[in-house]
Amino acid sequence: MYALPPVSATKSSACAAPPYRFGPYEADLSRDELRKFGLRIRLEPKPWHLLIALLRRPGELVTRSELQRALWGEDVFVDFEHGLNVAVKKLRAALCDPVDAPRYVETVAGEGYRFLAQVEFVDLDGHSAEQQIPTTTVLTAQNSGLHARWIVFYTLAVVLMIISSLVSVKIIGRSAGAGRVRGGSAQIRRFVYVPDYSGNAVLGYSVNPNTGALEPVATGPFDSGEHPYYAAFAPDREFLYVANRGRADAVCGDGCSISGYAVDQVNGGLVELEGSPFPAGSGPVAIAAHPSGKFLYVASVISNDLQAYARNTDGRLKRIGPPVPVGTNPFYVAITSSGRFLYVTNQSDATISAFSIDPGGELHQIVGSPFATGLRPRSFTIHPSGRFAYVVNYGVNPYISRDAACSGHFRASRGKGCTISVFSIDQQTGSLSEIKGSPFESDGTNPHSSAMDSQGKYLFVANISSNDVSVFRVNSTNGAIESVRGSPFPAPYGPAAIALDWSGGYLYVVSAYSQSVSQFAIDTDRGQLRPIGPPLRAGAGPVSIVSQRGSPD
Repeated sequence: MYALPPVSATKSSACAAPPYRFGPYEADLSRDELRKFGLRIRLEPKPWHLLIALLRRPGELVTRSELQRALWGEDVFVDFEHGLNVAVKKLRAALCDPVDAPRYVETVAGEGYRFLAQVEFVDLDGHSAEQQIPTTTVLTAQNSGLHARWIVFYTLAVVLMIISSLVSVKIIGRSAGAGRVRGGSAQIRRFVYVPDYSGNAVLGYSVNPNTGALEPVATGPFDSGEHPYYAAFAPDREFLYVANRGRADAVCGDGCSISGYAVDQVNGGLVELEGSPFPAGSGPVAIAAHPSGKFLYVASVISNDLQAYARNTDGRLKRIGPPVPVGTNPFYVAITSSGRFLYVTNQSDATISAFSIDPGGELHQIVGSPFATGLRPRSFTIHPSGRFAYVVNYGVNPYISRDAACSGHFRASRGKGCTISVFSIDQQTGSLSEIKGSPFESDGTNPHSSAMDSQGKYLFVANISSNDVSVFRVNSTNGAIESVRGSPFPAPYGPAAIALDWSGGYLYVVSAYSQSVSQFAIDTDRGQLRPIGPPLRAGAGPVSIVSQRGSPD
């Protein structure tokens, strides 16, 4: 049997070694780099060496003892069983390769591992060639035939998948009934992600395009910094950014940072970007991406400031100037679809900080800012037209009576919460003016988060103390809102955050106290919610949720 040389022993000749290619990945031995679509993926030495050992023998069983010698050598005495298991787990995470349905690394129980995908290498002249067998392997007639059959089977499977995908993108699902969920392409997948504040991780879920039901991403959960809070997608939906708050006592620990990830569009896996996590202020919680994709903005609840970042094409972040002061204890950041104006809600002084954004991404305070709102403002939702903004005002704290929970004082502010303030946005200056009838009384207690469909027809609000979700019909002419029939709709204990799927036909609700994600179909004619399936487990302390929105291209 072909014996693997220790990977470290081949290092001296790596400068002349051609890169290996498989699927969207490339393993460059000259630089010790794994790249996906040209983007470098962080991989520790042992998982990297494991990958190279498997790539040298695609389609063959590589035993655990062979991998021990290749990764640790003959004379190194370590607990290689545990070390190899860890290396395999990290390699699978980097490749977004689920253990129960592997595309790359297959476990052969009790024996070792096999690399499943077809491997190519690029020679020194830049030409690509299939590596069906390792050149140093002597094949018998039997194993040559087996390998050839495996290649034929794999190729046919790929062809069938491509044909299926081309056909399926033309199939548009029909509504489940009058006013029911808008269907989408039968094979298009979108993903939602939930920062798990207590678990220091990000949970991923795949959205079933036909039913709206969520399914956990097999390779998750994904490591984050300490106490992840809000998350935001880049406009292309290929990168995800998560604000890591750090500890509540203002000690950063492994927080005070922004984790950046590349999103695997096939299975929803997350791969942390090179240079991630990126430094932030003290207590970063709120995060928003500019519609151009060029900039990212992060508000910090302890240092009371807003930091602008420039985004490179590979997703990495670089600070733009010093942070800009905002109000006390900022909670949420929102940007108009035009990319001209940015708003920050400030909990402790019941205000909204407003800024214009120049072409270089720098912020300039708008005349009249900060603007007053209700008690303890939370989320800030902008109408798709850009003409109106909706601010949910939480109130005081959960109490037995609604009056006690909604009215009183919080920190330096006194007033009334459990309301929704609606503002008109000046299209030239970005200034805010409260519309007639605002603030509107919420039909739930302690509204915490809000979202709006892409047509601007309904506003959805999660009420954390009354354990329900309010739905309001939006007047597109003047921005006013009114509850739909049946609102509010029951939700699991402690609904804290909500998000819609890309079609606008489904709503997902994160409940912090019951550690779950619940799923609802939306009656698009009436705005009413219907539960679909049981709630899913969502880590130890979920606090927010973000979904891939936009057209299903």
